[in-house]
Amino acid sequence: MRIGAYLRTSTEGQRDNTSIPVQKTLAMEFAVRNGHSIHLYIDEAKSGGNPSRESYQRLIKDISAGEVQGVWVVHDDRYGRDVEEASRFLKLLIKGNVALWVKGVQRDLSDINQVLMTHFFGAIAEWEKNLIRDRTMRGRKRSINEGNRKSDNIFGYDAYFDPSLTLRKMMC
Repeated sequence: MRIGAYLRTSTEGQRDNTSIPVQKTLAMEFAVRNGHSIHLYIDEAKSGGNPSRESYQRLIKDISAGEVQGVWVVHDDRYGRDVEEASRFLKLLIKGNVALWVKGVQRDLSDINQVLMTHFFGAIAEWEKNLIRDRTMRGRKRSINEGNRKSDNIFGYDAYFDPSLTLRKMMC
């Protein structure tokens, strides 16, 4: 069986158990242990909230063409952090009768309960993405307000964490 292993990191500095080298090792061990051929699809430092990731789109194309019979990911949030995109991806797998393994454990996509749980994981991934973004923005705002961090201003303008920009008075 030809397996597409989708490997993704969100940031350059990801060093935990989701780094590309760790994901690659786990995927290769899985393929060898189960006698599958494997093709790696790698998106490094790409947000799961953006479905236009190059390797992800290539994986979708290969699934649609019948070139991939199974997909391996280390965690559900690797293929997406957008609930709608995760749902589209899951439906593509079901329609094409493509197997899904998450960290080596196969999800039975003919079982409505496992499909439901996989949808839940997609929703949780999006919630977590939004939570991280919210906490990061609040932390940045607090640091700026406390004078511990300079803002990422556009030259000549002050940004106040809202869509408006205020032109600074320039001294000539």
